[in-house]
Amino acid sequence: TLTTEFHTVSDGAYEVGYDSRAARTLLMSLELDCLVFAEAMNEAIVYSLGYQRFAPVQVLVMGSPVTSGIPTFDYFLSGDLLEHVRPS
Repeated sequence: TLTTEFHTVSDGAYEVGYDSRAARTLLMSLELDCLVFAEAMNEAIVYSLGYQRFAPVQVLVMGSPVTSGIPTFDYFLSGDLLEHVRPS
């Protein structure tokens, strides 16, 4: 499973389910240098966590075809294969 793979390739993998208080507490306790959100628009808990600062640098990877507009994301990562092609 994806969870198993995270455990094998990372220093730590944590599960908090949909408990936003537990997620905030955990993220604050980790004292991260950078936090990467894989997406922010599809789950309410992730969307609300995105408005908080848990690391000096916070990155949003394109999970939806538009930026979230959330000001605490310092960078938005996308790529040619992720973007919709505009007709010429």
